[in-house]
Amino acid sequence: MSEPSPPGASGSLSREARIAHANELINRAFCPCDVDVHTRDDRFGVHIDTLSLGAIQVVDFRGSGVLEAHHQLRHVRAQDNEDIWFYLPRSARFLLTSGNERHMLGPAEFGFVGDGRPFSGCVYPGPDNTFAAWLVRIPATLFLPRLPFVDRYRHRPLTLDCAGARVTAGLLDALRSERGAWGGEAALALGESLVNAIVAAGHDAISRAQAHAPARARLARLRLRERVERYILARLGDASLDTRSIARDCGISLRGLHALFDDGTLTVSAWIRHQRLAHSRAMLRNRSADELTIIEIAMACGFNDAAHFAKAYRREFGVAPSEERKRAR
Repeated sequence: MSEPSPPGASGSLSREARIAHANELINRAFCPCDVDVHTRDDRFGVHIDTLSLGAIQVVDFRGSGVLEAHHQLRHVRAQDNEDIWFYLPRSARFLLTSGNERHMLGPAEFGFVGDGRPFSGCVYPGPDNTFAAWLVRIPATLFLPRLPFVDRYRHRPLTLDCAGARVTAGLLDALRSERGAWGGEAALALGESLVNAIVAAGHDAISRAQAHAPARARLARLRLRERVERYILARLGDASLDTRSIARDCGISLRGLHALFDDGTLTVSAWIRHQRLAHSRAMLRNRSADELTIIEIAMACGFNDAAHFAKAYRREFGVAPSEERKRAR
């Protein structure tokens, strides 16, 4: 089945009518949704070819312009069954938003989209304002038992650089060139082969993602730790700085903040104290700070009690602040 959108600016239909027609095509081919067109001019359109292989539906989705579809809770409730969509961009980027998660899929990636929960998908065309993608609809009851852990990777980009994904892409390209050759038992067998290839692609790509997950988690933790440290260092002179305000302003839980510094060296509070003392030591040794008294230096580094500062300094560096200043002269 081939269903092109109405003609562009040269056609007789209004922009509103063309948007309505694109909405109808996308709803008919995919799942119930509300479609928005973000292209301001008339350079947008949708062309959809579908092929049924038993319970499996293959969709060749092409067009132009920036289109966004919103599959909302009312759409989910109106469905009879849930389907899993295998999404393979060919010449476009596809932004998926589900809850608080946003993931961009590109031509070197594929993903799984489930229509059993609300989500939004936005297609961003290439430099020539066109887009193309393969989508395969598989009933969830047929797919999830074969790849049950895919639920944790819905709407997330997975690498196309694996054998299963390359085989799947090859099968889909072959289907385009041999579209009219399949029917009856051959169509059912081909649908089963396609599902097997997609399951293999999912196993391979998800295994790679799981293998790289610890490294990505460590990198994310390191970046968060660096962001928290920059926040603290910029506020060392604030005597009211505490772990609760740090966690709140950095957008993490108090437990998460303490976990960032749970590396066997210094706690959060001890790290802050160490940084304040190190900063005060640098000021005491700096001749350009000679006009400041020791208590003024202490207060500039977040200490509001001279006796406490002197005791902490001696415990950290083995000398009193006044002796440190003398040694630097």
